[in-house]
Amino acid sequence: MWHWLISAAFFLAGAHAIVPPADGLAGQEIVPTESPKREARSVVTSGPATSEPADREKIEQLIAQLGAREFKAREDAQRALAGMGESVLAHLLPHITSKNEEVAARVVSLLGTPRDPELRVQVAIRLIEAADPDGLEQSVHMLFKAPEETCDIFMEATRDARGILRVVGAPIREQFEAWRRLDDVFQRTYARLKDKDAEKAAAMRRSHTESSMYCAEAAYWGALEALEDYNRHPLDTDQKHPTPRTKPNADDQNTPRNGGTIRE
Repeated sequence: MWHWLISAAFFLAGAHAIVPPADGLAGQEIVPTESPKREARSVVTSGPATSEPADREKIEQLIAQLGAREFKAREDAQRALAGMGESVLAHLLPHITSKNEEVAARVVSLLGTPRDPELRVQVAIRLIEAADPDGLEQSVHMLFKAPEETCDIFMEATRDARGILRVVGAPIREQFEAWRRLDDVFQRTYARLKDKDAEKAAAMRRSHTESSMYCAEAAYWGALEALEDYNRHPLDTDQKHPTPRTKPNADDQNTPRNGGTIRE
């Protein structure tokens, strides 16, 4: 319920909502800055397939080059990968959590929002597992950009999730369930209204589209809070509660709580 209160508060106060990453950046000129990690980045768009072994080897070489010492080499590799099309995305996914921060940052910027819903969910899950707040925001945005495409896929993919994906994914699942209920009402009402009052039906559709944004907002803040809590109290992948740092001895269970001494 508190997620809905957060969402309503943002709506009434006109607070900052999740800002979607710019689409269609591929092909734009990238201007070097003093802080290379923060400059505008190319995004993978549609392009030729790259499924041959030679292409796969080249892709891996370019990904490694994203962490080169020379700024120009990194930029050249990113442009080359951006021009290869969405078929490179599967190769990029494992590098979201690269120990090389430069590689990880550039891979995330290259991913953009894949057009294929299955791949979109895969990317979103990887970003969640990367445990980075910026990546988490990007993940939530791409999931709720078209929830009718990603909702069922994400819910199925995370149904038996463990570890960080289960913990951080829980608020996202909750908001997808909320969106489902809203969408069910919308579909029934819109079907009755569209032939009777086209103008009111159009307004209803716009309102329904906006509702997904508020669900995304609530999902992000809930997931961010869950991520912060997870980082403070990591969970064992098979447990629902934080793993204790030490386990009490069997004899300690009989130690008096009042006036007793704590055994080391």
